[in-house]
Amino acid sequence: MHAMRLFLRLLLIGLIAQGPAWALGSQPFFKDSFLNLQEDLADAAKAGRLLMVVYEQEGCPYCAQLHQVHFQDKAITAALKKHFDVIQLDIWGGREVADFGGETMTEKQLARKLKVQFSPTIAFYDARGAEIYRISGLHKPAVFKAELDYLASGAYQKMGFREYASRQGQKAKPAGLIDEPFFARVDDLQALIKKAGAEDKVLALLFEQADCEACRRMHDRNFMDGDTVRLLNEQFRVARIDMAGSKLLKDFSGQATSEAELAKAMGIRQVPTLVFFDTGGREILRYEDHLIPEHFTNLLAFIGSHAYRRHASFQDWLRARAAGGAAAQ
Repeated sequence: MHAMRLFLRLLLIGLIAQGPAWALGSQPFFKDSFLNLQEDLADAAKAGRLLMVVYEQEGCPYCAQLHQVHFQDKAITAALKKHFDVIQLDIWGGREVADFGGETMTEKQLARKLKVQFSPTIAFYDARGAEIYRISGLHKPAVFKAELDYLASGAYQKMGFREYASRQGQKAKPAGLIDEPFFARVDDLQALIKKAGAEDKVLALLFEQADCEACRRMHDRNFMDGDTVRLLNEQFRVARIDMAGSKLLKDFSGQATSEAELAKAMGIRQVPTLVFFDTGGREILRYEDHLIPEHFTNLLAFIGSHAYRRHASFQDWLRARAAGGAAAQ
């Protein structure tokens, strides 16, 4: 009964998420590109700007929010117009794109090549075509504006975003970490991954910190949802890492490190960030910030069922499930 109820719920969510409720948005500051990324990169570099590529899809509520909220914020749009050349790509699109190496492919093929798992995904590139920053999902407008400032100022060449945000006064008043009964003890990541594999579970590292409003919302909403908690208990071993913590643990190579050093080594920039690992200790995917409970359950079902082994991306699985029902699970 639980399985059928969860499947029907996920199917409905998938249909909503993939349906035509939101057409692909457009903005006057989007570049009218011929989709030759080498040329777009050269144009941006010549103008002293960074290239920003927004990967979206129709039927995406977070993409709609990006257009309706973030791209209507005067401070955000002013920063975009001044410092960035913005190109929009459809992760399911069939338009021909020449990538930074000159290889020609469709938008969909490029999204797969670049391992775009979520919509929207916003990637930023320097003059050499190197990806210098990626936002997977949707950050709050204030955080997004701070990220734009971080990139436009060139601070990314000197420090990580977390340090930059701290210097700019982005920290909130500490509110304390919140524990959950399904959190595993974190002492040795090698031992955790081995135990998860023996149980046919996926290891999930949840990076949080005490001054995190989005973390609190994840606990108050996602971790109070019955289907979410059941999936976490049945299919995952969840270990919480304090992004600013001094506690010592052993990393995946067996080396001693602190929680903060582990977060830095893994390139964790936002909290909360969830990073999922297979039984070999290889990263499956990561997600920054928090999702509403229904979409979070979608993500857990994709990973916990090992559907990531059979589908090119999370978005491929969502579309296959919406089209094929149980056969796509």
